[in-house]
Amino acid sequence: MAKSLFDKTYIGKMKLKNRIFMSPMGTTGEADGAYCNEGIDYFEERAKGGAGLIITGANVVSTKYEPRPCTELSDFHHVERLNMLIERCHAYGAKVCVQLSPGLGRQQFTDPFTPPYSAGSVGAFWFPDLICKPFSKEDIHYLVEKVGYSASLAVNAGADCVELHAYGGYLLDQFHSVQWNNRTDEYGGTLENRMRFTLECIEAIKKNVPDTMPVLVKFTPHQRVEGFRTIDEGIEMAKILEEAGVDALHVDTGCYEEWFQAITTVYSKEGYKLDVQKAIKDIVSVPVLGDGNLKDPEVAKKAVEDGILDYVGLAHQMLADPYWPKKVKAHHEEDIAPCVGCNECLLAGFSGKHYYCAVNPLCYAEKAYALPLPNGQKRKVLVIGGGPAGMMAAITAKRRGFDVDLYEKEDKLGGTLWPAGGPDFKADVLKLIKYLETQCKKLDVNIHLNSPITKDNLEGDYDKLF
Repeated sequence: MAKSLFDKTYIGKMKLKNRIFMSPMGTTGEADGAYCNEGIDYFEERAKGGAGLIITGANVVSTKYEPRPCTELSDFHHVERLNMLIERCHAYGAKVCVQLSPGLGRQQFTDPFTPPYSAGSVGAFWFPDLICKPFSKEDIHYLVEKVGYSASLAVNAGADCVELHAYGGYLLDQFHSVQWNNRTDEYGGTLENRMRFTLECIEAIKKNVPDTMPVLVKFTPHQRVEGFRTIDEGIEMAKILEEAGVDALHVDTGCYEEWFQAITTVYSKEGYKLDVQKAIKDIVSVPVLGDGNLKDPEVAKKAVEDGILDYVGLAHQMLADPYWPKKVKAHHEEDIAPCVGCNECLLAGFSGKHYYCAVNPLCYAEKAYALPLPNGQKRKVLVIGGGPAGMMAAITAKRRGFDVDLYEKEDKLGGTLWPAGGPDFKADVLKLIKYLETQCKKLDVNIHLNSPITKDNLEGDYDKLF
């Protein structure tokens, strides 16, 4: 029987309403590391939009060795906010997978004076001349125990499954990798030894969750950097992980040395990780999850139909439009606000702020910036200029129930987005023009092309001018 994007399926004993998941992206929290209200609203909106599975960003299990880079799940008092998040998502039929991380290791944001911890005595990523402190075996055992305890806290919070954060050059992947792991004890050397920390974490998780709760691992079988891990070793890693009893594998590529191999950019080709994901799918029997510029519905559908992926992940596209799943299911692809690959979200996160989105002002401000519902009050609005700002102003006013006239001096809408979308790698910018124009027309905005407006020819009685 052919697979489709909207099949009802199982990972282990966890039933999912479709094959679409929100990919993990780290989120900011309260001062104690718990989820903040804005973060809870943010995840709730993605569940409301129709994702079958929400995978949280990494939750660190300890701050003993490095500062907290994101949310934390290490204390009983973190459970309350996580439970709020999970219950809000459950209300819309989405399941929630809590991602757990023992740390960032050499990737952590540090100062040029304090060496971070890592698998071996190698240079820190941000300060290569700063040599990392290798974790002692006692340190590793401590983190393994903390991973297990954090898994028990996820159970208390009502999580549906747990994912181990073991990819992308972060701490566990540093242990996996010969370029960062120069240890000579049982945690270094052979691939089996280099994966020992991860396998101990999996064992600790399984001891602390019910047998019915799936355990996932996100890992990087191909780092796609010259001299780094290739797919041959990645295939062996997948076999070892499956043997360890994981219920599904979340397959990634890249690392910090070449971010664009891991994190989608404007230059990324559609489905650019599918070759690696297929290589893993071909040799394991457990479900395979994957992401990597799969935002085109046809590309996502084909990845499932061709048996390359069991579950399709969306990350930045979920920031731009949380309702991608519902719109695709309803065959309203023209209503999807496209991610344009600008990575404003990533810039915000790496600048110490929460995620922003260039095309979705409601991202991480779902309630703070929510539009007031139409209340019957009629206003007449004039918008001068049909660029992205003008079209968005017109759309917003119409959604509030106002009458809108949009005047554009040129013969088409889009403004400076047209030259911005000129290069072939910026085709998504042109999709944004089409999306905004479509929404204006669907909302019956009165569009006047070839109609420059000046103070001398301004006519009509308007309540607001934009």
